Amino acid sequence: DEQTAAAEAALAQAREAIDQAATPEEVETILEEALAAVEDAKALLCAYELFTDVSKTAWYHAGVDFVINNGYMVGMSETEFGVNGSLTRGQLVTILYRLAGEPTVEGKTNPFTDVAENRYYTNAVIWGASEGIVNGVTDTTFAPNQPVTREQIATFLYRYSGEPEVEGDNLAKFEDSGK
Repeated sequence: DEQTAAAEAALAQAREAIDQAATPEEVETILEEALAAVEDAKALLCAYELFTDVSKTAWYHAGVDFVINNGYMVGMSETEFGVNGSLTRGQLVTILYRLAGEPTVEGKTNPFTDVAENRYYTNAVIWGASEGIVNGVTDTTFAPNQPVTREQIATFLYRYSGEPEVEGDNLAKFEDSGK
């Protein structure tokens, strides 16, 4: 539905612009822009159609579509997104790295012995460590395949957002804040 709506909007906008165009060059430019918009619409993916474990009516559907269409996340396999899986430390730092535009890690060193070269998370971990967003579970290990805890998620996100000032005891309202 989203693909169709985006393509129809692009074509309607192009028709209107062509009607107002004064020269063949303007028409050509408008058509090129319209074709690019239609191609962008084709790129919109519905996770329900890609992954067998994504429900079209589930509360998370729009969110999964968003992260897939923006390249922040990919599936666990060609047919499974992993909606019931656990998020790992490597996956979370990879999402943040993609949100940051996958900056170069050239000239930066990998501080962790358990982060092998050429893994999907390697550059993300190097970037995250060099930016002070992530730390290891020890001085030399990152544990990229270990499930990330809520506390680690909060810490990674806090550091990623620039460590804004926090006022008050925001944890007090949670029953398990002492844990």
